[in-house]
Amino acid sequence: MKKKLRHEAYKHTPDLKEAIKATPEYQHFVKHARQRAKRRNVLKRLTYAVSASLAVFLLFLVSPLMPGNDFQASEVYFEINPAFVLEIDEDDNVSHFEPLNEDGQTLADALSDIEGKPFEDAIDAILDETLALGLIDPEESTILYDVINANSDLEQRHMERLETKLSEIKNDRMPAVDMMRGIGGRPTETELDIAREYDLGVMQARMIGNILAESDEYTFEDLAEMNMRELMELSEMIPPRSGNGPHRHPFDDTNGAPPINPPRGRP
Repeated sequence: MKKKLRHEAYKHTPDLKEAIKATPEYQHFVKHARQRAKRRNVLKRLTYAVSASLAVFLLFLVSPLMPGNDFQASEVYFEINPAFVLEIDEDDNVSHFEPLNEDGQTLADALSDIEGKPFEDAIDAILDETLALGLIDPEESTILYDVINANSDLEQRHMERLETKLSEIKNDRMPAVDMMRGIGGRPTETELDIAREYDLGVMQARMIGNILAESDEYTFEDLAEMNMRELMELSEMIPPRSGNGPHRHPFDDTNGAPPINPPRGRP
């Protein structure tokens, strides 16, 4: 309803800016302003050209002595029910929004203007739209998140900013929602298959896989009945035996993951 009302308002509101541009007075003003600017900018352009040439020369002179720019966008993973990944550029803006499941695509369709927004503003917009679309229960839900970047300093910076923003949102608007760090990373086909079969999120399936890697006391089916809070508490109680910490892809032979028993009935 809000979108319909906004659309109707746009249809019936005259575009005053375009109307002003179409007047003869405005066209006359622009014509003379451009002529004055052209004369005034001749000397400026010459100055800029000399400055730019000097800057390029200094860059080639100094660049062998400078460390390389190894910036890599941070990938911020979310699993609410919508699952998606945000890429954050070096200016802390969203450079890409990629849905990872059907609800994530619904969210992407509703947030077509999310790319280019500052990081914190984007998180606000995403959670507001998730509520508006009914994709999260504000009284009983869990939001999982993680940040991945090969540059540990950038990863830590974006994680701190993310957790600060999520803490604000929880205190102000979603006090009943659990927000906790999950195990991010692009899902493999095996993970997607298991998650679909058991109606789980990928991060939840990964948590189960990591518990099974450390303990023989549970079956996949037992753990699939638990919510994320219960799984987190259980994982903290189980002493690790692999010594490698949590694996991002525990069901696949990647990252040195230990072999685990697959869900019942699976090869």
